[in-house]
Amino acid sequence: MLQYSGQGLLLDVIPAFAVMAVIVSYKTEENALIKYICRKIAAYWDFGSLIALSVTLLAAPAIASPTESSAGFSSESSTLLSKPKIDGFVDFTYTYNLNSPSSRRTVAHSFDRKTDAFLMNALQINFDGPKKDGISYHAELAFGTDPSFYKARGTNNPTEAGFPTLPSNASYTYDIQEMFLTYQSNLYPISVKVGKTEKLSGIESLESHKNSTITRGMIFGLAQPFTHLGVLVGYQNSEIYDAWIGVVNGWNVNTDNNKGKTLASKLGLNFGDNLKGDNSLYYGKEDGGRMRISFDSSWLVKPIAKTTVGFQLNLGREDGASITDKDSNGAADGGEAKWYGIGIHPKYQYTDRFALGARYEWFYDVDGARAVSPFFAGSLNGVTIQNLTLTPTFFLNPSVMFRLEYRYEWASRDGYEDSDGAVTKDTVSIFATELVYKF
Repeated sequence: MLQYSGQGLLLDVIPAFAVMAVIVSYKTEENALIKYICRKIAAYWDFGSLIALSVTLLAAPAIASPTESSAGFSSESSTLLSKPKIDGFVDFTYTYNLNSPSSRRTVAHSFDRKTDAFLMNALQINFDGPKKDGISYHAELAFGTDPSFYKARGTNNPTEAGFPTLPSNASYTYDIQEMFLTYQSNLYPISVKVGKTEKLSGIESLESHKNSTITRGMIFGLAQPFTHLGVLVGYQNSEIYDAWIGVVNGWNVNTDNNKGKTLASKLGLNFGDNLKGDNSLYYGKEDGGRMRISFDSSWLVKPIAKTTVGFQLNLGREDGASITDKDSNGAADGGEAKWYGIGIHPKYQYTDRFALGARYEWFYDVDGARAVSPFFAGSLNGVTIQNLTLTPTFFLNPSVMFRLEYRYEWASRDGYEDSDGAVTKDTVSIFATELVYKF
């Protein structure tokens, strides 16, 4: 498990703020001294050299200090690079589990698993490069507790991070959430993406401010990938539909962990502002070379003014992943595992300054492959988990969002920890707050 001392955390946080200073200088197109200082800081820290220096080189306007010129950074070379669009956000949360678990963690949750703690969930910086010769680029770099959960395995070594190896929010870390090139044909309605992209399926996103609730549901955390690395080909012949198909290394891995590849596909349908949806399918070998298939159908409906309702259906199965004892011989069968999930996500935008989001979700881990192992352990049976969430949202200005949340969750058997460290609870109540600043 990745651990940080006070000094180690400082060494990563300082370059993060250096990055923000670079962005400020980029936005104002002045103060070359700040960019020079940030480059010097970046030379001493890995995280800084990865992000701050890349931001500086890509975003620096054609202004150079005498010191920069003497070091070989001439204004003439700066003008050769087209500046990308840069934006991002900072996300802070506080979450409290009313069961007061001894481990201070809520099982089977995603980014809110760490309880009774203030968290810097993400400092994320996004880059969008202008299209040249039909090719553009997009990258998302993130630092915080959220990347400690979704960080793909194989980033530094084959066993690092990734579900379910490490618990969420165990440490602050960074990740390249997305980084891909896109080729758009000038003759045909065809696009090609090469690189690391976010999942094609589902309603909820890795980025909290895009969702109607603070916490993520069970389908998001247990039944679908977060990211994948590979090649996707898209076709859009009208405003009604777009289709994507390709091959990727697998769920949440940078380097493949088996000899097979995973088929990733999506069919998007857009019938106007009142009805649109995505239907996605993943099929291929995953952990241990087991064949896994996942189908997701997610739709957004606007039945009345100011109201949007999301509907999600998720079905999955995996060969050889069952831990249930169907023949009652006292041992796991190891056969085919199945899981099903249904989600309803209403949101009412009362005014420009206030919205009310909610979620109801039902998730049935029939054979224990997704929630029972390793979370609801101790029994060779599946489990059903439901949650009901209510999230009032306040938009303080166009850049600042503040939210409160109450989430009640119940399961078909005990799986939640109490204050003594014993698993004696089949329900849990969560209070959460969140502050997001977008720049």
